Amino acid sequence: MTSAQNNDQRLLDRILEDQHRMLAPDKSRDDFFTFFAADKALQDWDLDNDEIMDGHR
Repeated sequence: MTSAQNNDQRLLDRILEDQHRMLAPDKSRDDFFTFFAADKALQDWDLDNDEIMDGHR
């Protein structure tokens, strides 16, 4: 089961890296992760990136 967790972790890391590069390359990795988590948690509200970033500040 450890290898499955490792594969899942690698996949998640790759997704985060790709999204970070595309959406907010000027943000630190930690700030982007907070944005990414908020985006996923608030997806039912259909907020755009600027609205999420405004709520993060």
